[in-house]
Amino acid sequence: MASHAFCLRLKLHTPLILPRVAPRLDVLLAEALRHLRLDWDTPIQASDIPLTWDAELGGLRGSQLVFGTTPRSGLVAESVAFPTAIRRLPFTEVSPPIRKRITVDGGPTAPRLSEHPALLAPYALLYGVGDAMRCAELLTLLTGIGREHAHGCGEFSVESIEPLPDDDTRWCQRPWAIDRPEAHAEQPYRPVVDHLALVPGGNDQPVLRPPRVLKEALPHG
Repeated sequence: MASHAFCLRLKLHTPLILPRVAPRLDVLLAEALRHLRLDWDTPIQASDIPLTWDAELGGLRGSQLVFGTTPRSGLVAESVAFPTAIRRLPFTEVSPPIRKRITVDGGPTAPRLSEHPALLAPYALLYGVGDAMRCAELLTLLTGIGREHAHGCGEFSVESIEPLPDDDTRWCQRPWAIDRPEAHAEQPYRPVVDHLALVPGGNDQPVLRPPRVLKEALPHG
């Protein structure tokens, strides 16, 4: 596998609802591989993912999602409403001979809307070291990223693959073991203490990670 530093630029089409921790390139690729294989039970190995393994840091060289903004369009926050599941009706309420009017304007059978805060920027950026073309191909297997992606949130398309100099370290913008603070030393943020897996499907451990929301101003777009 040819390994080069790169930036994947994703065009965001709908607001993205971030989970507790921002989506990470290696985790997204692992999910894409599950879709490719139609197998959600077999664990994905680090060697299956087309990113370079960093033996010193103990993880794959792929960043978390970074919002890309432009002079004309920044980062916008809004709320998106989704209906929650309607509680299953008791058997006595729907079987004859009992007839009961089911209302939807109140009571236990009423549909309810839940508000989810969402973010929208023109682009989402993912940095990595590895086979950029293969990473882009796998990402096209995902319908969206973030929470509620099955309901239209976080829809994207791969817009471009930009090769980067070998000394570009933005791929480090992801969680690393808590005893590796040097991985965050040159990054433009203060790391946060958390408890996360360093590899997809791995066990959680103490880590230092970037904040949930990272953004980068692009000169054009």
